[in-house]
Amino acid sequence: MPERNEQKAPALNPALKETIAVLRKENSPKNLNAVINELVKSPLLTPAVFDIKGAPAPKPGPDGRVQLPKDTKISLVMLNSKDDKHYYLAFSDWDAVHAWQKTAGQGRQIMMLRFDDFANMLQKNQEASGLVLNPGENSLRLESALI
Repeated sequence: MPERNEQKAPALNPALKETIAVLRKENSPKNLNAVINELVKSPLLTPAVFDIKGAPAPKPGPDGRVQLPKDTKISLVMLNSKDDKHYYLAFSDWDAVHAWQKTAGQGRQIMMLRFDDFANMLQKNQEASGLVLNPGENSLRLESALI
């Protein structure tokens, strides 16, 4: 069988997934603090829309990273709650991204951000109410005040 030239997905923080599972079993301040501590250390994945002003889509470099043109506008996808609040989406791992893409029928680009990036965006965007981690049946909603 011929070899496929596939890019390896960047490693994410498996401890984040573990602390989320512990929080699900026992919702306590100690377990929530453990999740927050791992979030601060973890890269997060988020769906985005890129406006590259008619330029051809950039190709990944040898390291798998894409260099976007200078004036590219990036819009992050937000989730709206039933009570009309708006939340940024983030995923702890590629499995969560793929599960969301299947149920939401989404084929969006995915980019990597840090928890601090979301905290900064929440501070600047008064319309955003927080962050939903791993949207779906096992989602974790973090309100702006907590972040």
